[in-house]
Amino acid sequence: MGGATRFRYAVFSQPRTGSTWLCAHLANLGAFGVPSEYLNEHRIVPNVTRMFGSADACGPKGAFRLVQYIEAIEREHTTPNGCFGTKIQPNQLMVLTKGNRDAAAAFLRRFDALIVLSRRDRLGQAVSAAIAETTGLWRNDGSEPDISSVPMDKLLRMTGIYLGRHLAADGVMRRLCRAAGRPRLELVYEDMIADPDRTLQAVVQFLGQPDAIGSARDEQVVAVPERPPGRVAAAVRARFIEFIEGRDVRSREPTP
Repeated sequence: MGGATRFRYAVFSQPRTGSTWLCAHLANLGAFGVPSEYLNEHRIVPNVTRMFGSADACGPKGAFRLVQYIEAIEREHTTPNGCFGTKIQPNQLMVLTKGNRDAAAAFLRRFDALIVLSRRDRLGQAVSAAIAETTGLWRNDGSEPDISSVPMDKLLRMTGIYLGRHLAADGVMRRLCRAAGRPRLELVYEDMIADPDRTLQAVVQFLGQPDAIGSARDEQVVAVPERPPGRVAAAVRARFIEFIEGRDVRSREPTP
């Protein structure tokens, strides 16, 4: 890692749209950098501290400078063929640019290509995010999440919050993509899980290396998440629908 960067791309996505799965596969192919959530607030401080010696070393008087930070990340995570990838969530980008859409679009223009992920089932996306938020488990490992200690009221409330947040972010993403004007590949979560091989082939083709899958290395550098069976999510979804329809569900616990 650490060669000169000649091609940059970003996976532009909301939570629970398959971005972790896609980024893990791209990292394991070995030719597309190590796309990850470098703009997550929980990763910025340790990264800045490690790379610059202190948490406030990215700018004068402790001011965080996004371009300086991402350039340092590029130097560490560009593959020998000159490719760098990252994951960007719209909410994280808008926080880092202080809500300035022009600045956010300008940041996206740093990238030669954008892979934009969405999800048709907005409620399923919101339920998944609410479960992850309340359990603290954002990466799927193939097992059902344990929500036995999570109050149902909290799960329902978080589902509603995420549903509204995701719907609002849809419009922000569309506007930023148009303003950035970069080539983009749009993928839908439901299509990705229905045909993952076709998805990966479309992505590597879009990124200009159609033979990357055939020459992939055997070992995994990044663990690929596995979808849970979905019984818990289905139970929470059913309770949420009952809740918004006005039926009393607070006295009962979900039956996965």
